[in-house]
Amino acid sequence: MGACIIAWMPRMAELMESIGERLRRLRERRGYSQEQLATLIGVPQSQISRWEAGRVPGENMQLGSAMRLAWVLGVSLDALSGMADLRI
Repeated sequence: MGACIIAWMPRMAELMESIGERLRRLRERRGYSQEQLATLIGVPQSQISRWEAGRVPGENMQLGSAMRLAWVLGVSLDALSGMADLRI
């Protein structure tokens, strides 16, 4: 069991590093500007910019913000975080 967790940890770091890219891709697919998305989920536009640029790591995103993002973007939390793609 411990070996599975250790093997999983590097993959988790890869997923968190790419959450900004995933967020940008999902936002653009829906046709939202950063400002529009920020208004829809109730955060400043600068917060969207920081998430997308990776200045705020994905693991530091509040659950409520992640839930609102997923809902507005029409994806699950797993898809937003990259966990849907994880194969152990």
